[in-house]
Order: sequence, then C-alpha cells, then structure tokens
Amino acid sequence: MPQGTEFGVDYASWSIGPKFRGLKMIPPGLHFIFYSAVSKEGTVAPRTGFFHSFKEKEIVVKRYDTKQETIVDSDTQYQPQSIDKMLAPYPYQHYQRWCSLTTHITLTTVTRVQPQCTLIHAATPLLTNPCAVQDVASATSVEDKLDANFIQDDTQVMRFSKVDKKSATAGFSAAQLTQYYMDATSSLNSLIEQSGTEDELLGELQISFVVFLLGHVYSAFETVEGPL
Repeated sequence: MPQGTEFGVDYASWSIGPKFRGLKMIPPGLHFIFYSAVSKEGTVAPRTGFFHSFKEKEIVVKRYDTKQETIVDSDTQYQPQSIDKMLAPYPYQHYQRWCSLTTHITLTTVTRVQPQCTLIHAATPLLTNPCAVQDVASATSVEDKLDANFIQDDTQVMRFSKVDKKSATAGFSAAQLTQYYMDATSSLNSLIEQSGTEDELLGELQISFVVFLLGHVYSAFETVEGPL
C-alpha cells in the first residue's frame, strides 16, 4: 500500500510507512479491516473496509491495486518469517472493546448484510445511467439533472433489513398513523421477521454501528436509529 495510507483494524488505525506489509498475531474471530488512500497533497480518500473471520494461524494475503486504488485478493505465497519485521502486531489493548461491540455478530449475519462485492465503501461507487438522456430531460432542477447522470451500484450497497413505512401504513386512519409512529413495536417485529431471529437483528444492528463508526458509512446510522 502507498506510504501514508490510513490503515486500521477494529478500533485502531495508523498512517503506514514504507516497510509496512500487514498485521500479525490477529486473534481468531471476526474483525473489520479498513483503509483510506492519501494523495501526495494530503487529501484523504473515503474509507473502504471489509469483514473477515480469521481462523487460528490463518494467513490472508491481499495486494493494493494502484489502478483501482483498492485492496484485492492475491495468489502470492509468503513465509511469515521472511516478512515478520514488516508486520505490525495486532493492537490487543483494544481487543476487549472490540469484542464487547460485536457480541451478536456472526459470519452468517455478515454474509447476509454486507454488499455482494464484500467491500464496504464510505462513498458508494456510482455507475453511468444508461437512461441519462431521458432522465435529464425530465429533471426539474440542476441538482436532479446532475443526479440523473449516475445510478447507484446495487452490488456495493449494504443490505440491511428495512421497514417500508409507506406500504405498512397504507389505508391507516389519522389515529392509527399516530399510534404507529409513537409505538415502534410493529416496525421492530417486521425487522425481526426479515432478519430471522432476535439475535440476528441484534447482530445486524451491531454491524451497522461498526460500519458507521469505523467504516464512515453514514447511511448505516439510519439502521441503528430506525427501530428506536
């Protein structure tokens, strides 16, 4: 990775130097790895991160793709001894705090809610809108015209459970609407039904908080805030 890149795992992050090659002594279990490229001018790019469930003595090798400016899988084989001096030790001073934050997160939950591409972006990549000409023509403001040129890449979006309040309250009277928005029980039951179990929903909420806090995915805060 380029020198100066912000690199982190769980609750710790560093600005890496020229000899940095990764981490060692990572405790088995689920962890969140993240990074932000830094330009020569010091401009920091939006964070990108991913979850990985490490097995005991597992070696995970990835490389930095300079064209895509992201981490990708690598087939390179390393002998740990050959690069041991260039590996930073896992920050165990933060480990208990990380464990307390992820008590309900399982690999099943992560697989269900993470983007299809498995990378979690603070700024979701956009695609060129194939219908841009028609959409721009029908746009009524400059902002809408700019937005019409691009569409969200659904393969790179978090897949959190959601409550469609519009359809859930269709046909409600004024009194029923008031009750619905004052009492979140029905919304919470809907989220539990979507996620499968109460523990799965708790895991999903913990993931959304981790992604918001460490991944800088601010839309994830809506998932944390929604059931409250």
